[in-house]
Amino acid sequence: MSRVRKPSKNMMFDIVILGGGLVGAVAALKAAQQGFEVAVVESRAFDDATSGSKMNEKDMRTTAVAYGSVQILDNVGVWQDLARHACPIDNIRVFEADSAASLNFLEKDRPHGVGNHPLGYMVENNPLRQALEKALKQQKGVTLFDGKTLQEFKGEALEGKNVRTLELSSGEVIAAPLVIGAEGRHSPSRDRLGIQTHSKPYHQTALVASVAHEKPHHNTAFEVFHPLGPLAFLPFHDMDEGGESSLKHRSAIVWSSTQDLKGRDTDVLARELEEIFPYLGKLSFVNKPAHYPLMKQTVSSYISHRYALVGDAAHVMHPVAGQGVNLGWRDAVILIDLVASHKALGLDIGSLTLLKAYEKARQRDERSMLFVTDRLIWLYAQPNPMLKMLRNAGMDLVDRISPLKKLLMRKAMGM
Repeated sequence: MSRVRKPSKNMMFDIVILGGGLVGAVAALKAAQQGFEVAVVESRAFDDATSGSKMNEKDMRTTAVAYGSVQILDNVGVWQDLARHACPIDNIRVFEADSAASLNFLEKDRPHGVGNHPLGYMVENNPLRQALEKALKQQKGVTLFDGKTLQEFKGEALEGKNVRTLELSSGEVIAAPLVIGAEGRHSPSRDRLGIQTHSKPYHQTALVASVAHEKPHHNTAFEVFHPLGPLAFLPFHDMDEGGESSLKHRSAIVWSSTQDLKGRDTDVLARELEEIFPYLGKLSFVNKPAHYPLMKQTVSSYISHRYALVGDAAHVMHPVAGQGVNLGWRDAVILIDLVASHKALGLDIGSLTLLKAYEKARQRDERSMLFVTDRLIWLYAQPNPMLKMLRNAGMDLVDRISPLKKLLMRKAMGM
């Protein structure tokens, strides 16, 4: 079981993880399962955050869990709890509004080596967080400091050991050879250490909600590029009861719009969605939409002295490709694997050599994903008719070139 230690003495760990969200929790579970003593410092009180309606108010978002990420979650022991909440994505269809061109990733196009597995799954963030927090509480080797924050970084040595020393808001002092910053895009620890961020606003706000619709989605995810911004329909399980009897099917939507959609009547929004995307028939909102401003954010460095960034603390991208959390999970796995290999050789797990190796290992994946998502948003925002013709021709061409399409599918599946 996870433990809460008394604050009366200094506490030494192998790894301190600042942030117990989607990425920080996976890093903690993986590290503890490899024999490390891990402290997780999380500003939220887990018991409150995981209790029904309180949690629903906090996070209405959904996560597209790529095939590779399913393996990560399975390896840390949470996928079994999540599977019943997860709706498979068997097909992905991408097209531009008012255009016949489309790019289709279908079941029959699956790349070699994945068997009959779906391309990914859709999971609501609430059950995803609940499964991760339950696992943290039960995982041997994890000590939770929930409801607490980092107060300050203290001296670089404690009890004669070369470590990072941290004081928490509770007055507790903890230390470890390695600290991982996983607090999200507004990471306080990153800012305290002077790691610079470079931000680019997209002047779009993502409207996130669940909708009921008339026609089945057949486990298909749709991405529609519209002049106002991309619109994604992502499959969920059918509704059990309630609502209009004809609207029993359900999808999540992420509508990244340049318009201000806050405060708009949901019936009016539903009619607008039906005009933009008529393929699922009549629509109605299942819940009140949430709104999130969209931006691209990178950092000047992934690392500092005995410190590494993972997840949104290191990179933030547009949700158009649904890859943000998946990229963060790959950060966590690669970092912990490097730490474990150094420990096996008797080497310092917080050394600059290890941290530089981690940064180098992640830069290619991060840069390629950020470049693709950023260029997609720019390209489809251009109203030039010639560019639209070229976009559609390119989409049709990629759809016909099987090896290229399989390569793109492997990338989307996190392989």
